[in-house]
Amino acid sequence: MCLEEFEEEGDRVPKLLPCSHTLCLGCLEQLERGSRVVCPECRAQHRAPPQGPQGFPTNRYCACVGCVVCVQSECVCVCVCVFVVRTV
Repeated sequence: MCLEEFEEEGDRVPKLLPCSHTLCLGCLEQLERGSRVVCPECRAQHRAPPQGPQGFPTNRYCACVGCVVCVQSECVCVCVCVFVVRTV
């Protein structure tokens, strides 16, 4: 996990996995192995969409600039646009 802030476009777009954890697109692309992605949080294995990690849905809750991900091995979304802290 990269310790970078989410962004609305590019490699830092927050993508939602079926296990409900959120990672940026860049990290998901690095985790992709063939047609599978293993969540680094819960180790759940997910089949990647046909278009690859980019095909996972964007987590619109965390899509604003200012959200922080991957703090001390725990994915946390601090979304400044709605003043809410949520563990994802």
